[in-house]
Amino acid sequence: MGVINEIVVVFHLLSMAAIVGGWLAAGRQGRIVPSMVWGGRLTVVTGLILVAIAEMIKTPNHMKIGVKFGIALAVLGLGEIANSRQRKLAIEQPALVGGGAPAAAARAASPAAAGVGSLVDAMFWLTVLNVAIAALWRSYS
Repeated sequence: MGVINEIVVVFHLLSMAAIVGGWLAAGRQGRIVPSMVWGGRLTVVTGLILVAIAEMIKTPNHMKIGVKFGIALAVLGLGEIANSRQRKLAIEQPALVGGGAPAAAARAASPAAAGVGSLVDAMFWLTVLNVAIAALWRSYS
């Protein structure tokens, strides 16, 4: 069981890195990249697997798990909403993808104007918060 747990931990950390790395690569431009969305999905799935493994071995801190799961669901939801807004914008404004639109129209219909940038920023900061909770919240009972 220990090897399986360690493999799942690696995927859990890689999923977090996909969110943070995606934000560093494209989030500052107000866009979401697929790695961020898949990172959010994988974080929730691997987190649930880690909790299931922990329940088999010992009794984990359920309060910490609940807080982290709530934050992970918020990150996932923000990612899905940002992705759907960005995809909808690309469908509605195909000229913007090719770069042929005037600058004013491009700004009005940009992903940042659709609120994607603020959702991506919130995803990033909630992910950082979740990592901080994982590292700093210890149960000393």
